[in-house]
Amino acid sequence: MAMPQNNPGRVPVFESVREGFAFIARDWRGIVPLALIGAAALAPLQVWQQTAAARQDMGGVIGASMLAALVNVPLLAAYFRRAASRGEAPLTLRAGADEANLAGATASVAFLGFIVATVGALLVGMALAALLMRSGADASSLENLAPQEAAAALSKALGADGLLVFFTLVTAFAAFLLWLTARLVLAYPATVVEKRMLIFSTWGWTKGHAMAIAACLILVMVAALVLTWIAGQPIGMLIELALGKGTLATAGTPANWLFSFASGFLGNMFYLPAYAATAAYLYRGLRPSA
Repeated sequence: MAMPQNNPGRVPVFESVREGFAFIARDWRGIVPLALIGAAALAPLQVWQQTAAARQDMGGVIGASMLAALVNVPLLAAYFRRAASRGEAPLTLRAGADEANLAGATASVAFLGFIVATVGALLVGMALAALLMRSGADASSLENLAPQEAAAALSKALGADGLLVFFTLVTAFAAFLLWLTARLVLAYPATVVEKRMLIFSTWGWTKGHAMAIAACLILVMVAALVLTWIAGQPIGMLIELALGKGTLATAGTPANWLFSFASGFLGNMFYLPAYAATAAYLYRGLRPSA
C-alpha cells in the first residue's frame, strides 16, 4: 500500500499523527524484530539507570540516557528510511553512513539542548534564590531535606505569589525547549534521507509551523505512552505473579530485568516508529522543492 502524500507547506496535525501510527499498522511484521533487538540492548541500560537513580547518581543516570539514545540511532535510521521512501526501502538494521550521520546530528542537537538547559537551569536557580531571599528563607536549610520535605518547605517559603512566579518561569522555559525541539525535528529524517548531516539547514523549513509540529510530537508521545501503559499492565501483573509482588520496582531483580526488557520492547514498538514516521511525513511535506 502506497503511503499518502501530505499537503506541501502545511502541517495537518491529526493527519501527521495518524500517519505515524499507520506506519506501525502497515509494517508491524518488520518492526517487531527490530523492537526485540532494541529491547535487548536497552534493558541493561534501563536497569543501570534505575540503580543509579536509587543511589542518586546523576552521572550514571545521564550516562545511561546517552547510551540509550545511541542504541536508538540504528532503529530510527531504519524507520526513517522506510517511512520517507513510502515503504520502498527495506526495514533492516545497518551500521553505515546513515547511522553515523544520524548519531552526529543527534549528538549535536543534544549538545545544544544541554547548553540551553544549563543556561535555563542557572537562570531559574538564580530567580529561585532571589525569591527565597525576598521571603527571608534560608536556602541552605533545604539542602539536607528529603525531596518531598524540601518541596513542602520551598512551597511554604515562597508563598502563593512566589510559587506563581517560579512556575511561570519553569513553564516558559519548558515551552522554549519544546519550541526548539519542534524547529529542529526535521534534521533527523533529513540527515538520513539526504545522506549527509543536516541540523540548522532544516531550521527555515519549520518556520511558522513550530506550534503545529510541537502538537504532533506531544500527541505521538501521549498516544504511545497510553498504548505502552495498556500493554504493560498485564505484563507487569504476570511477572509479579510469577516472581513476587513488589519486585518490579527493585532495580536489578529478575522481575525488574524482565519488565525492563518488556517496557523497552513496547517503547520501541509504539513510540520510536510512530515518532520516526511522523517526522518523515512532516519532512516530506515541509521540505522546499529543489
